[in-house]
Amino acid sequence: MANIQKVLDRVRKLLALSEHTTSEAEATEAAGQATKLMEEYELSEALVRLDEPAIKAEPIVRERLEPEKDEYSLKRVAWKETVASAVAKDLGVKLYYHTRYLGGRKRVDVRGLGRESAIQAWRYTCAYLWRAVNEMAEQVWDDGHFVEDDVSPRTWKNSFRVGCASRLAVRLAEKRTEASIARQAAKAAAMGTRTDLALTVVEKDHEEVEAEYKRYVTGKSVGQIGQATSRDGYYAGQAAGDKVSLGGGRSGLAAGQGVLTE
Repeated sequence: MANIQKVLDRVRKLLALSEHTTSEAEATEAAGQATKLMEEYELSEALVRLDEPAIKAEPIVRERLEPEKDEYSLKRVAWKETVASAVAKDLGVKLYYHTRYLGGRKRVDVRGLGRESAIQAWRYTCAYLWRAVNEMAEQVWDDGHFVEDDVSPRTWKNSFRVGCASRLAVRLAEKRTEASIARQAAKAAAMGTRTDLALTVVEKDHEEVEAEYKRYVTGKSVGQIGQATSRDGYYAGQAAGDKVSLGGGRSGLAAGQGVLTE
């Protein structure tokens, strides 16, 4: 659709505004607003399609989370996958593990299945939040309030990232539950209106993504959050996650995980 690039540009600009922030609240507020932009975009596009039935829904695509990485040297990072899964659920993207063999070795990477705009927004938001978590780890380490005497910077920061990512995932899930209740109430209030019809179109689009996922992804696999070998680092990350203002999130389809082989 013609508006895909427009809304993605808005998402990119929104996240770029907070690129160098030192505030946890500002960082995740921006991520929440990016998700809200996508929700508004879905509704506006559905309204257009009500008036012009010939216009088709966006294509469903399957793409790598980090396409810029060399496939031969690709290394999975558990805490990043935790964030990616939480963001995917907010945007209606289905997360799965893609398995292939390159140079005689098994390679596994994270991929998403969803509408074109949702996939791109998922990538932007993940990259933004990863950077924010990394910056928080550096800042809290430098402050030194949670640091054990006998822990290395690398061990502590890795544990911080695991703790922060796990807490953010829990809080995002809580926000999705709240948003789901609010969305059902709004739909009931709009019953019989054009907005009600448009929301039905959006729900159908989500159902098609779910059906596509079930057709192409086989086998179930549960990703691990990652190992935290520094207790203080982990709890410092959890505390940072608790401080985050998640903003105006929305509910999305649950994004299961699976294995896809080619």
